[in-house]
Amino acid sequence: MNETLKLFNAESLKKESVVSLTLYRVLKGIVNQGFDLYTDSQGRITLIRRIQKPNQN
Repeated sequence: MNETLKLFNAESLKKESVVSLTLYRVLKGIVNQGFDLYTDSQGRITLIRRIQKPNQN
């Protein structure tokens, strides 16, 4: 099965409840640690680590 992944934006979460605010903070922390978040058509979240390109001085 070939799923198309879409970039997940944690900003789209409603921060009106403790659970969603906590989830928002956790997801933002994951993004800050070098991961991108993607969702599939069923709403599952996939974490993909960003590759750091070496500095070319």
